[in-house]
Amino acid sequence: MIGQAYELRRVDVHPGREHREPPFLAINPAGEIPVIEDGDFRIADQGAILTYLACTYDGSGQWCADDAQTLSRIVYWLSFASGPLAALRRLRDRDLFAIPGNDAALQETASQALLLLEDSLSAIEIAGGGWFAGGKPSIADVAIFPAVALCTEAGFTFETMPAVWRWTERFKRLPNFSVMPGILPVLIITDVGGVQG
Repeated sequence: MIGQAYELRRVDVHPGREHREPPFLAINPAGEIPVIEDGDFRIADQGAILTYLACTYDGSGQWCADDAQTLSRIVYWLSFASGPLAALRRLRDRDLFAIPGNDAALQETASQALLLLEDSLSAIEIAGGGWFAGGKPSIADVAIFPAVALCTEAGFTFETMPAVWRWTERFKRLPNFSVMPGILPVLIITDVGGVQG
């Protein structure tokens, strides 16, 4: 979304477990994805990667914080995305890759995470905002978006989360939003055969 050119290298995680093989472990000894390499610099972890990219390449200053309070909110939501919200990804992965696990515990964690997001976004909207960390979209929103946008694939529905649904629609309208598998763009129909909608 910042317009930085990159080269994507695919890693066969399932069933290949390529992330546990010596060539990948030489890049990231923890064997975790995602990982970025920028020259000689390597870093893993979604939040750390988003922070690095925003601080290094976002010339607009939109995606990272310009004050300590906003930065602390961003850090909170990055931690939330890799913590409780990760239960959504694990539920989805379990179904996609037939991974065994404690579904009841994951469902409860994911439900509580979505409830917190709904309550937080409702309060943010009542206060006149629309984004998790402040008055503009940030890397906090980027970190949260994929899991939430795909929550239906983990068995959840937006019917009980109107503020979350509105936020996902706002996010999909951002400049340079990239359509992803399972996440459709916002379609705005203005006039079709004399019918507006």
